[in-house]
Amino acid sequence: MRCMNPVDAQPKLMFDLKNINMNLLLAFDAVASQRSFSRAAKSLGKSQATMSIQVRELERQLDVELITRTTRSLILTQAGEMLARTDRKFNRMRPSMARVL
Repeated sequence: MRCMNPVDAQPKLMFDLKNINMNLLLAFDAVASQRSFSRAAKSLGKSQATMSIQVRELERQLDVELITRTTRSLILTQAGEMLARTDRKFNRMRPSMARVL
């Protein structure tokens, strides 16, 4: 979903993550940070195919392309970069949230 920021009139992407499976977000986070399906799969102990399927499912559920894939590389789209930043912020807050809960 896109909305306009009234301050700079740049489109901002908004994600509704409340019904998203955390495994899909973890798979995306690994791929985004490693910039590789193979390295991400190895780091999570999963197959490359599983990682690809999970990222595709996340893209389907969010109805947005997160990664542009080529035969030799992957590039995060604008939406992918924004979700990766959001995910990194959430990961930094996780220890504090665990102490509160």
